Amino acid sequence: SIFKVLCKLKSFSEYIFVLPSIFTTHTTKLLNQQELVRPDEIWLAEKMEGNTKMYSLNDFNLHNTLNIENGYLDGRYGAVPVIAEISVEV
Repeated sequence: SIFKVLCKLKSFSEYIFVLPSIFTTHTTKLLNQQELVRPDEIWLAEKMEGNTKMYSLNDFNLHNTLNIENGYLDGRYGAVPVIAEISVEV
């Protein structure tokens, strides 16, 4: 998985000019991996009235000791994830 690849890199930002890439994930665990991915490298997308607004996590004043993943899941940065149960009839 891309998460395993990123974990093997010393710093993702060291490779951005060598290999420009965009990664998308639903794994919130990467939000607290600041040694791999800096807050200015994380972009959030929020649906608003049929449009999508994108903004950097760097737009927020983040303290070094803040748990970014918990803040995201609590809706502190917008782009609130919709987590719902899916029932499948068998």
